[in-house]
Amino acid sequence: MGTNVLTKVMKMNEYEKIASRYLFTDMAIKNLELDRQHLENSPCKIKDPYFQMFDQLISTAIKERKRLKQLMYQHKLQVERIASDRLFTTYKYYLNGYVHEVNFFNPMIKKYVEGIMKEIFSSIMNRKKPPTQAEQKPSEQ
Repeated sequence: MGTNVLTKVMKMNEYEKIASRYLFTDMAIKNLELDRQHLENSPCKIKDPYFQMFDQLISTAIKERKRLKQLMYQHKLQVERIASDRLFTTYKYYLNGYVHEVNFFNPMIKKYVEGIMKEIFSSIMNRKKPPTQAEQKPSEQ
């Protein structure tokens, strides 16, 4: 393998990570939106705090997806879903005339999406922590 081809392969691996994260973040958004719909139809009595949480999660994920999409645009990177069956989903990555196909094991896709959702939950939880009993004003107790 020539040095030029090896360099292109290394770059593709770098950009493949960006494209894959974009795909999984997009899937996480769809999953969160679906969960929010389930909440709307649930018998839960107090829904507003959950709606607020879902809205924050979705908003944070959308910002991340937008950031990744901008990176993809800057590097002229595109990704396309090619095929899917019960076990695998195939995507095609395009970068500067090079094409690379990637097969993902569907249960692993679920794990990647779950990981991104956990990251988003974590970022939301670290941003806003509810005041503890000791931090509340006496009128709030």
